[in-house]
Amino acid sequence: MRLLFLLPLTTSLLSGYLCKKSADEMAYLTGTATVVSLILALILAPWQIQLLILCVTIFGTKKLLLKNLSKSESNSTAQSITQSDRPQIAIPSISSENDAVAEVKGMYRGAPWLSSQEKTPAPQPDPANLKYRGASVVKQGSSDQ
Repeated sequence: MRLLFLLPLTTSLLSGYLCKKSADEMAYLTGTATVVSLILALILAPWQIQLLILCVTIFGTKKLLLKNLSKSESNSTAQSITQSDRPQIAIPSISSENDAVAEVKGMYRGAPWLSSQEKTPAPQPDPANLKYRGASVVKQGSSDQ
């Protein structure tokens, strides 16, 4: 059996350890070295080890898939039960001083999310009396003659 694959495997383990201990750009460099060394070690590994890794991957993912499917089925039944058992909350309409109408748009963290819309638009300032930092603004293109 070839033991040449142990060199990149050792390199990947060492650079992985350094990646955990280093910070910033050095971590990116050592992380890249870890991934490249690990891939090279898997390519150079004997076929028996590659077959063992393949079998572990296939059977391990099958068990995880079955475990996740059973969890999702139990979660979906629990969610349907809890959603049907929730009491309905009556949300009163809120009126403000500006005669705004509050409309319920949805729920946010369990509280109603209200969207208020004014019945009358806000008054617009007269464009002839605009002021910027206390000085009157006059349009250049307009003349009062």
